[in-house]
Amino acid sequence: MPYISDHNMDNRIESCVFNGIWVLYGDEVYNGANPLAHNVWAFGENYPTDMPTNFKNEASSLRYVGHPSDMYKDSINMYFNEYFMGDEEFAYQNSPVLNYDNRAQSIVVTGDQWWTIYEFANYEGYKACLAPGQDNFPAFYSTMGSLHSLANDISSVAVGCYAKDKFYPDSMNVTSRSANGATGFFGAH
Repeated sequence: MPYISDHNMDNRIESCVFNGIWVLYGDEVYNGANPLAHNVWAFGENYPTDMPTNFKNEASSLRYVGHPSDMYKDSINMYFNEYFMGDEEFAYQNSPVLNYDNRAQSIVVTGDQWWTIYEFANYEGYKACLAPGQDNFPAFYSTMGSLHSLANDISSVAVGCYAKDKFYPDSMNVTSRSANGATGFFGAH
């Protein structure tokens, strides 16, 4: 939902029950025009939680992350700004050509499979593996630094690890956690 104001929810979310993996954004259209705006990530199964204090009544857009039928299925979700903001592209299987070449600045990996990201189309050029999360936790690669030299330089992706270089997910700031979910906050970027 790029505009939750269309549903009379703008700046009104104080708590949520999450099913799946979600990112909530402080500005409309996924903070695309304001990369300094806050955002919150959350995931779980019937996971109730209050919004972090710094984000209560702040959400203006939100979107689901991962495979639409199951948050535990393998997917790679690429965002055109850091911290999962702006436009996105995702894949659930090998993709020899991306729709949006050389745009990924942050990535979320879901499921339990590694993914290989490639500099060029058709699985060519420099490549590196992205590790999945642990214990069904999504793997967050939140900045261009997390993707090293492949930030803004990914042209194809494949399920599995086919490179010697391996990148591991960021250690995320968890603001709330229970047996059935977790929440984290991105403040100042």
